[in-house]
Parts: sequence; structure tokens; C-alpha cells
Amino acid sequence: ATIEERNINIEEYKNGELDPENPKGIGLLHSYESIKKSSKAHTAKVWITKDFPVKLEDLLPIFAILSPNGKHFEKLKEFLSVPLPEEGFPVKIEIPVFPTIKGTATFGTFDINAKIDDSLFTIPEDYEILK
Repeated sequence: ATIEERNINIEEYKNGELDPENPKGIGLLHSYESIKKSSKAHTAKVWITKDFPVKLEDLLPIFAILSPNGKHFEKLKEFLSVPLPEEGFPVKIEIPVFPTIKGTATFGTFDINAKIDDSLFTIPEDYEILK
């Protein structure tokens, strides 16, 4: 690249029109540089039912809490945040985790009226707070 090609005013650089034949306006400083773009399509599958006692919007905050603990929960949360093809709850989801491995999340038996014993939330007597 010549000195004239390398000398560019910052305003000219930021406000210049993009020319597809000469893409220096998108970060390339030399005429011998080039841009390579690639994309891969992955297929996900969703099984949806209209007869599920919980709405998807009720579970999204749970995935938001779990997502810092793993990239897979983050990927599931992102996938479920996209509008689904029809109304209902996704009872089974199959998404690619790696190019050759698919992860499956299944929401099976769910009882909205299940009785949970209060003793599950009782703090044991011998529990100590460490400082």
C-alpha cells in the first residue's frame, strides 16, 4: 500500500461510503487485505403442545438464572426467546450443541397441583453460618 493509501482522515474513514469493490471502509487498510465470510446452518426441532399447565414465559427467568452456570442453558434460553412457530409450550427441544452433537431438553410430567412438603425448606438445626 502506498503512503497516500495509508494516509486517511478519521472523519473520511468513519463517514466514507462503502464500496464493495474496494472495501477499505470496513476496517481494511491495505489493498492486499481481504474479507472472508462463512456461515453454517443448523437445524433445531421443537415439539409444541397447547395443553401444558405452564407458559413458556414463566420458565424463561429460570433459564436466565441457570445460564451463568453453563453455556448450554444460555443456548437453550436464547433459543426459547425466539418466537416459536405456533402458540403453546415446547415439551421437547432438540438443538445443536456442537456441529455433530444435538442436545435434547424434554419437559415430561408436570403437576401444577403437586404438594411439596414444607420440611424441604426447613434449615437443619446443626446448620452453621461460616464467616
